[in-house]
Amino acid sequence: MRTFITVIVIAALAVLALLYFKGENQTATINTTGSPTPTATTPRATLSPTMTTSPTPGPEVFELNAVASSSEKGKVTLTPTLAGKVQVSIKLDKDASVQSAHIRSGTCKNLGAVKYSLNSLVNGKSETTLNTSLAQLILQIPLALDVHKSASQTSTVAACADLIF
Repeated sequence: MRTFITVIVIAALAVLALLYFKGENQTATINTTGSPTPTATTPRATLSPTMTTSPTPGPEVFELNAVASSSEKGKVTLTPTLAGKVQVSIKLDKDASVQSAHIRSGTCKNLGAVKYSLNSLVNGKSETTLNTSLAQLILQIPLALDVHKSASQTSTVAACADLIF
């Protein structure tokens, strides 16, 4: 599975590199190291009028589901930044007390070690910028994001989202 994801990420980077070098007299090819190399013999990538390019992929949105007897649910949004980092936004459907949150290895059914500590939720919201790229995050799956009942009750998970890309 990890090899498959690596191949997908490399292919996506190759397409982005080809689109980046779409100038009138400039074409691109990808060498074995994965970096773009301008050439005169490779046809350049072209876009149809309905296609657009973006410097970063779009946000990934995940459902936060209630755990056990909790009624807390909401959304998690992972947005790549132009600086190559990931903005993590958490929004619960209703306001709650201050709650801690983490991205962990594993799944919601089998939570593992904490990979990333996130800023605590205040009034049901949290924003954290991770010092990693979305591609690097994807290579670490399986991952889950958990929200605890409160900042002091970190052993009780109130909501969880499997981060399935």
